[in-house]
Amino acid sequence: MVDSVVAIIIDVFVILMVVVLGLSVAVLMHRYVAQRRQLSRTRRLDELSREYLLFLVAEGATPMKWSDHAVRLPKYLLKEFLVRVARQIKGDMQVVVRSHYESLGYLEQDLLLLRSRFKSRRIKAMARLEVMATDKCLPGLIHALRTDRLVMLRVRVAQTLYRLGYKEYEEFVRLLTLESRVMMLVLAETLIHIGGAVVPYLTKFVEDYPASPNAGLAVRIIGEIGASSAVPCLMQFIESEKSEVRINAVRALTQCEGRDATDSLASRLTDPHPVVRMMAVRALATLGAMQYEQDIVARLTDGDSRVSKEAAMALQQFGWTGENLPVSQQWWFTFASRHRSLPVEELP
Repeated sequence: MVDSVVAIIIDVFVILMVVVLGLSVAVLMHRYVAQRRQLSRTRRLDELSREYLLFLVAEGATPMKWSDHAVRLPKYLLKEFLVRVARQIKGDMQVVVRSHYESLGYLEQDLLLLRSRFKSRRIKAMARLEVMATDKCLPGLIHALRTDRLVMLRVRVAQTLYRLGYKEYEEFVRLLTLESRVMMLVLAETLIHIGGAVVPYLTKFVEDYPASPNAGLAVRIIGEIGASSAVPCLMQFIESEKSEVRINAVRALTQCEGRDATDSLASRLTDPHPVVRMMAVRALATLGAMQYEQDIVARLTDGDSRVSKEAAMALQQFGWTGENLPVSQQWWFTFASRHRSLPVEELP
């Protein structure tokens, strides 16, 4: 009796194992077939997009629904096909493809999907709108900029709105209150492209949110833009409690050529943070502030070797030879001539 029960249990176990193995193989085969179909679809779309480009060139960008009659793609492929084409062209031909995309109702569909509760749908819709969006999309994009929960999507919306000529730059700067370092760096590129018009909003952001993780980034953007009008604000930021803000303020004053700020820069030669001291030495040398030579000489014996090396290089830039300095300080002149200084881009 016991043997028969054990045999039945073993048989059931073997059957279950075979079923599980069969299901696993079926799932793997399904994924393999799906990947092959996707690859085939991608290749087909690439071929068709090249054909359509040649057609547009031959027709002089005449707005014809060629893809409806000549290609006869199903709608789910036609949408992606037109987006692919639009990514590869510019000017009048891109306008033709966008108008065709809009006439088929795809633009309205994407705007509706942009409000979907499903994250994947919103991301895919935004990827298409980055290429196909027109002025008619402004209300939907502005709504997404203000309310969407995804930081990545809001930054991509800001980039698209900038392309469409949206001028409310304060809303772009407000995104710096979000916590996503990588996406904030992407946003920074857009703000730098905007230029001087965004500087007042950046300075206001640093003043209103001095403890924000992105306050230093906002100061850095001001420096990259190089707006001389921001020098008075930068002189205030150089006294910030956050070392990152002070570092970027010193860097920004150098990039803005804030020669009126040399006194403020000299005060940072004794800053508690070594990178701030190093950047202050470099800024004074770049701005040619020779009246602070003796203060820079004092930095030769700084407790941080980076500051000492930067001081030696600054004095060399001022024409010093180091002959009338103590031997321990002369060594830094030799060291500085053999080692490069850290570029601004590599500093924290």
